[in-house]
Amino acid sequence: MTSAVIFVQRGAPREKQRSACARYVLAQGWSVVAIVPHWHPDDAVQLARSGRVEEVVAAFDSRAVQQLVEDLAGAAEVIVVHPEPRVIEPPKHVAASIGELIIRLFRKGRTVKEIAGLVDGDTTDVRAILRKYGEDPGQKH
Repeated sequence: MTSAVIFVQRGAPREKQRSACARYVLAQGWSVVAIVPHWHPDDAVQLARSGRVEEVVAAFDSRAVQQLVEDLAGAAEVIVVHPEPRVIEPPKHVAASIGELIIRLFRKGRTVKEIAGLVDGDTTDVRAILRKYGEDPGQKH
C-alpha cells in the first residue's frame, strides 16, 4: 500500500488544507503516515528518504512546495490537489557557475572555440577554466 504524508502550508486555513489532502489520499487508497506543518518540511524529507512514504500531498503549489520538491530530490513524488491534482516535477538544474557550464559543454564534445562563442568569451579564458577543472583543452581545440 502506498504511504503518504500531508504537507500543510501557510496561507489557506489548515483544516481546509488537511481535509482536501486527506480526501485525495483516501480516494487513491493510500495511507497517511503523518501530517507535516510548514515549519518542519524536513520531517517529510526524512520520511521519504527512510522509505516510509512514497508520496507527499499538499493542497496547493507554492514556493514552499517547490523547495520541498528540491529537498526530496526524487525520494518521493509531490502532488498538489488544488485546483486539480497534479505532480510537481523537480526543476531542471542549470550550471551553478560559468565554469561548470564550460566543463559540461566541453565534456559533451564542444570545441574551445565553440564554447568561447557561446559564453561570449575568449578562447584563452575558456582554456584556463578547463585547466582549473582538470581538463586538457589541447585534446579538443
